[in-house]
Amino acid sequence: MKSLKKLAVIATVALTFFATGCGLIGAFDKENQTPKAQPAKKEEKPKPGIPEDPLKPVKENLDYILHQPAGKFSGDKYDKQSVIAELSKTSLNAKEKDNFYNLVKLVGEDYSKYTDFFKNFNTSAPAPTPTPTLTVNGQVVSRKLNIEILLDASGSMNEKIGSQTKMDLAKQSIHSFLSQIPKDANVMLRVYGNKGSNSDADKAVSCRSSEVIYPLKSYDSASFASKMKKVQPSGWTPLARAIQQAQTDLASQKDAQNIVYIVSDGNETCDGDPVAAASALSQSEIRGIVNIIGFDVDDAGQKALKEVAEAGNGTYTTVESEQDLDGYFESQKDRLYNAWDTWYNHNWEQADKYYNEGWEALDQAYNEMWNKADKEYNRMWEVCDETPGCGAEVKSWLDDRSALIKEYADDVSTRLKEELNKNTTKAKNEYDDRATKEKQKILN
Repeated sequence: MKSLKKLAVIATVALTFFATGCGLIGAFDKENQTPKAQPAKKEEKPKPGIPEDPLKPVKENLDYILHQPAGKFSGDKYDKQSVIAELSKTSLNAKEKDNFYNLVKLVGEDYSKYTDFFKNFNTSAPAPTPTPTLTVNGQVVSRKLNIEILLDASGSMNEKIGSQTKMDLAKQSIHSFLSQIPKDANVMLRVYGNKGSNSDADKAVSCRSSEVIYPLKSYDSASFASKMKKVQPSGWTPLARAIQQAQTDLASQKDAQNIVYIVSDGNETCDGDPVAAASALSQSEIRGIVNIIGFDVDDAGQKALKEVAEAGNGTYTTVESEQDLDGYFESQKDRLYNAWDTWYNHNWEQADKYYNEGWEALDQAYNEMWNKADKEYNRMWEVCDETPGCGAEVKSWLDDRSALIKEYADDVSTRLKEELNKNTTKAKNEYDDRATKEKQKILN
């Protein structure tokens, strides 16, 4: 009967030790080293989440073992002789299991830093930057794109450059440019100065002429060419009126990137104020950009058109030949192509950097945890070797504990590396596929 009571006392104190985290298993009188008399307690059930035998080195207890608070002599506080002296107070008369628990309580390390790191490690590749649609004035456009072209149909566009008229060359270049824009972009064509003639008698009629011949929608090559074919040079140059009406055309497109391209061979001839019109368009809710391609323009005309472009937050480019005009629109295509290259390279490098840094971080956490477990194991072994009552069973459990912790570090770091590699490779392939398809669209 006495023997049963003694076992009940030891079991109760052991449970108290694990639940409160204080004291060694078995309380001893400091003077004569004999067990104190302790009142019998009712058997307590383990608290929720705490195993019945929490420090036993088996996989079922792994979570508890890894989150056990650091021992009194763990880490930099380790002193072998102090640990032996503390453990020897109880070791000779204690069970080997209790000696193992006391040893862990004294020397065991805290691994929660590493378990938290592994638990919260994100193996997903970084989200890619917004995809480009067009490079406009040095900036990559990432919103829905609307392009409105204002084509000068004044009489001077009938003049020839080489063997072709300015108008014919302009039409060819515009068509070439639009064939390279993103498929989801919308296009509009407005012509101005297309009525009357450039005589004084027709000035009033011509200066009121400005009309949309291709409404805002996706680019249809055949339909667009058919509409543009009908445009013939005839009248004056109501540039300001055309810009004002372009603002009205795009008024409902507040959430899109709106770009107005003006193809003209001269400045305003209808007494309007194109600078004020361009400024109003760029400062309106649609925040449009006005780019001007000056086609064989004299010095005075170039100066005036440059002021219009600057007021419209855009750029002015002068072209003197068919090759220059083709080159301008080709450069727009090249910018878009290069923007996709830049997008791909940036996101690939970003994913690769995240992968390398993640791999290194996982390696570092694994090595630190493994080394800590190894140091803990060696310390416990050297203490056990010099402590009476610390026998083969304790050492066997020390082996199991060390193997369990190291196996966890190896398994979790390997799994996370595999996930990191899989997700990064997938992201890189997606970036490559997207950029390749978009660049192919530009070339076709």
